[in-house]
Amino acid sequence: MTETRSIQDICSDFMRALEKAVLERPARQEFVDGLPGWVSHEREVMHEAVNAERVRIGLPPVDIEEVRRVEARAFGRHSFAARWAIGCACIALGKEPPA
Repeated sequence: MTETRSIQDICSDFMRALEKAVLERPARQEFVDGLPGWVSHEREVMHEAVNAERVRIGLPPVDIEEVRRVEARAFGRHSFAARWAIGCACIALGKEPPA
């Protein structure tokens, strides 16, 4: 039986994954599709985290566009990383992310 985890625990895991990815920014300065490589890398890290949690609880994987959508909602906010992690945690649980 799959262990039930709170959205707070999942969000914390996602924040840790993002914090780890941020540390790699200096090594990912090359541009990919017009953006610094670290932007794509951080999206991929969050996408992998979302899908790993979804698979763990028996949900199908989502496309990276879902992760980009919640990233865009968080963009420009002073709490960008936390809002992105919360949005990704909602996606992981199959819930609608906050606006």
